[in-house]
Amino acid sequence: MLFEVEVNQPNGMVDEEPRNNKANSRFHRVPTWSYPDLDDNRIIVWTKTNQVAWETSVELLDAAGNVVWERGYPTANTTFKDTLSLNQGCYRFTVNDVGDDGQSFWANSDGSGYTRLKKVAGGNFINFEPDFGRYISQAFFFQTNLVAVEEELPVSPASMVVFPNPSDGVFQVSLSGLQVGQALDWQCYDAMGRLIQTGQWRVQSGLLQTVDLSTLPAGTYALVCFDERGQKLSKWIQKR
Repeated sequence: MLFEVEVNQPNGMVDEEPRNNKANSRFHRVPTWSYPDLDDNRIIVWTKTNQVAWETSVELLDAAGNVVWERGYPTANTTFKDTLSLNQGCYRFTVNDVGDDGQSFWANSDGSGYTRLKKVAGGNFINFEPDFGRYISQAFFFQTNLVAVEEELPVSPASMVVFPNPSDGVFQVSLSGLQVGQALDWQCYDAMGRLIQTGQWRVQSGLLQTVDLSTLPAGTYALVCFDERGQKLSKWIQKR
């Protein structure tokens, strides 16, 4: 498709150089996804994890860039199926990989995984290429006659801040957007994807959590947290 723009009398004055008053740009329209009768508004997020499941997370954004839904994957070599109900509108779905090697890469030993957005009655809206590096993303317009109930699409406003980063070995973790008293499982991996430490935090308002890597060699580590819904927070941390 072609987008064109033209200006006349810029700033209310006669333009002495009218040859640069027009511009155009070609773009590809995003796909429209729908069911034949428009009387369904469900999309199934179908993810099969590889051997380093903690590296993978997915997110769905609306047209304004707000997080509509997101989650991480706590278990390796496992298939997860999440059914979302969407309102009509524009969205962007992204698969992220903090290891920068996608879900299936021939040059490592992480195994094979994939993510698909499936139709309820069978078939795919999209089957993402699993060898994608850091992330792969698809914008789309979803068309439906139904209206989703807001509670069916939980927004995760949770965030995790780690400081100091880098550190000599003891990191402080500040959590926000979580319910007080909520249990949060955490895992720490080295740069090779090996599990180094695990634990559980009980979220308390205003209190910091501690991760002690003082006995480990200097290097880069991944700190990953999961809540009871499987949603993930992750940070790379550096021990000096």
